[in-house]
Order: sequence, then structure tokens, then C-alpha cells
Amino acid sequence: MLLLTATAMSLPAQDARVDALRKYLVDTNATAETALLFGNLKLLSKQGKTLVGQQDPHVTYTGRKDGSDIQWTTGKELAVLGSDFMHITHPANTNESGWFHWEETQIIQRAQKAYDQGMVNVFCWHFNDPFLEKSFNVRDLPEDIHHTCFRSILPGGERHAWYQKKLRKVAEVVGKIKGADGTLSPVIFRPFHEFDGSWFWWGKPYCTPDEYKQVWRFTVTYLRDELNVRNLLYAFSPDCGFSTEEEFLERYPGDAFVDLVGFDDYWDFEQGNIEAAAKKLGIISDVAKKHKKIAALTEVGYRNDPIPEKLYTGYYGKAFADPALEIAFLMFWRQGKEGESAYFTPPPHAPTAADFNAFLQSPRMILLPDTKSLYKWQ
Repeated sequence: MLLLTATAMSLPAQDARVDALRKYLVDTNATAETALLFGNLKLLSKQGKTLVGQQDPHVTYTGRKDGSDIQWTTGKELAVLGSDFMHITHPANTNESGWFHWEETQIIQRAQKAYDQGMVNVFCWHFNDPFLEKSFNVRDLPEDIHHTCFRSILPGGERHAWYQKKLRKVAEVVGKIKGADGTLSPVIFRPFHEFDGSWFWWGKPYCTPDEYKQVWRFTVTYLRDELNVRNLLYAFSPDCGFSTEEEFLERYPGDAFVDLVGFDDYWDFEQGNIEAAAKKLGIISDVAKKHKKIAALTEVGYRNDPIPEKLYTGYYGKAFADPALEIAFLMFWRQGKEGESAYFTPPPHAPTAADFNAFLQSPRMILLPDTKSLYKWQ
């Protein structure tokens, strides 16, 4: 009887706490698991902990199919799974027997498994252009549409209805990512990333700050209010082309439309400019504190050859050295295949494997199972 009474008392208390967390979110009607993920990532950040993840870890440097390079090198599992809506919203994804539909199914299954294992699901979107649907890379597109692609998806634009259709596809897939218990997996969604660069058609040279904010706000309100998607956290993530808080926030659409602030950074590490990377981590950490958000290094990697022997402890470790940093996770980019391009996390035989393990043994860095459930009240 005492146990039943205690349980009955605890459930309303937890519901009240979840409701309190929801007040900080873009979606104040988000699922309980989404609110709890936000709260737990904020808590871990305040404790000086950073989850470690990778984009598409099923792609391995050696071509093995039975796990990830992180798993074989460390004996543990990554804590954050990076995926992409690129193939899901590809124009060829119309035939249920085609490759793109198969790929969509695989992405959903991997995300479902990750959720059941306690990982965090993060989706970026390498989004093909609205006119030719040929490429997300502006260098692959005719010059005469460089400055019209982004503007065409603005409300009232000639490709706005097309954009709405793509968002409906995103909503459909997000609604299929469920755990074995039937609950929806929270998904951290970072649309239009690296927008301060010139390589994507949504980049800084091709739209004004106000136009960027308009599309971002429409994206959130359409998914949340029209399509009733309740399991998204929205991530604002430029590349590393800022050096002040003001520059970072130039295209920020407002606290009501962002849950996570982050940035992608290859350049600073490849230039050996660790101080610049550390400064930018400090900037997003401070922004997250001031604006009641969570912060993350949303992409990182080193593409130069040779790879420094102490890349992980001497570069990334030093960038994260400030104990005041509140960074929820870092995401290594997708592996290349052996003989084709570099790895971002070392396979067991790599010269940097020992340094990678040393980096992960710091008190800050967290792999699974070295954290409590991120989807329950802690």
C-alpha cells in the first residue's frame, strides 16, 4: 500500500516537472520524452559533461558492417546518432520498391534502435535545391538561380508549396521513429545548417538575415502548428564563421524558435587554431546560458593528411578544457572508406586510436552506457 501510494504521488509530481520543462521549449506541447531530453541535456551540460556522437556510424573506415568504428576502438557505444533527411526528401524517393525508399526505411530503423539504446537522435538536412532538385551544393547549380533558390521558398514564393510538401515528408518520417514501448523518439532537427558559408544554396550570400529568419520561423510553425509534430527540438547551427556573440546571432530567429545553439567546425582545427575553436565554444555556451538553450558542437572533423598523432587530446581536448563550458554533445562527421578519404574517429588499428581513447577517458566526454536514461526524470 505504501509503495502504491508513493507511486501515485510521484506521477503527478513528474508530470508537473515535465510541464515546467516544456515552458522552455519551442513546442510547449512537446512529448514528455522530448521535454525530458532537453532537461537532461541541460543538466549534463551544467555538470560539465558532453555526449559524443557521430554522423552515420554504420559507414565505417574499414567497410565492416557489424558495428561502428567508435564501438570497436573504445568498447563502448556512441551516445548521439547523426542522420540526414537528404535521401528521404530526394525527388527520386517516390517508388516504394526503389533504393531511396529502402534507404528511408534503413534510416528510420537505425534511429528507432538508437532511441531504444538510449542515444540521442540528431538529423541534419542536405536539401536539394527547389528548382532543379539537383544538389544542395550551390556550385553544382546554374549561376542564374543562386540568388533565387532560397527566396522561392519564402511564404508567397513560387516554390513555397513545394517546400511545404518536403516538410510534410519530414513530419511523416519523424512520426515513424518510435521505440519498442511505442513512444516517439525525440529528434534534434538542424535545418539550413552552415548558413554563414557560401557552399549551400541557403548560405549567407544568397539571402538576407531577415529572409533567413522568415523561412526558419515558417519551418517551425508549419511543423509544430499545422502538422502537429511534437517530438522535435530545433537546432540553430552555423559554420565557424563568427568570432563574437553578435556575429553568431546575426541570423538568429529568436528564442521562441530555437531549442539548441551550435556550430560546425572543421576549419579551426585543420588550421591548428585551437584558441579560436575554444573561443567559439565559449560563445555558444554563454548564449545557451543567457537564452536558456542547450549548446553543441554539431559537426567536427579533421580532413588534412597526415592526421596529428595527438589530434584528440591535443586539439579537441584543449578546445574543451574550460570547465565552465556547457556543451551537451559533439558530433564527429561521417567516416570515409579506407583508401578513399580520412577517418574522423579512428578504427582500432589507427595510430591515433590510443589518443582517441585517452580523450574519451576525460571526465567530460560521455559514451554509452556511462549516463543515465536521457528520457526519464533525473
